[in-house]
Amino acid sequence: MHEQWYYAVGSEQRGPVAAEAIREMIQRSHLSPEALVWRDGLSDWVPASTLPEFQPAAIPPPAAAQPAWTPPPPTAGEPQPSYVNYQTPPTEQGGGLAVASLVLGIISIPGACLACLGLILGILAIIFGVMNKNPAHAGQAKAGLICGIIGVVLSVGSGIFGVIAQMGRL
Repeated sequence: MHEQWYYAVGSEQRGPVAAEAIREMIQRSHLSPEALVWRDGLSDWVPASTLPEFQPAAIPPPAAAQPAWTPPPPTAGEPQPSYVNYQTPPTEQGGGLAVASLVLGIISIPGACLACLGLILGILAIIFGVMNKNPAHAGQAKAGLICGIIGVVLSVGSGIFGVIAQMGRL
């Protein structure tokens, strides 16, 4: 699986691209080795030259001699560039409650045959479905909530049926 990298050119954030693309841009002098890069798992943006993936040994020499990268000289009166605080791209997280709600809700329906199991799983599915705050997983949470309600209703019905059946045997 290829990791997705983001890189900065001036004050502009670009990406995602594969590590190979960044290595190629550095090799062809289209991107400075000091350009800031980020991928999921890094706490902040760092210069590419500080990471093993982009060390000179990891980057083969260019096929044809190319001039070394040099930053353009500042124009008169223009302030010196400074590091820009780039925002970390959003990552999809927080779907655990929705997934748990959906799985527990689905299991609670056949679990209703054993009234206590279906009831417990259904209640947990309802709780997790209501606790989900991530709109990206709202569909899973809603489906888990509905399945949990069905599981609870079937469990209660199964329990009532069992009690009535036992009373008839007395």
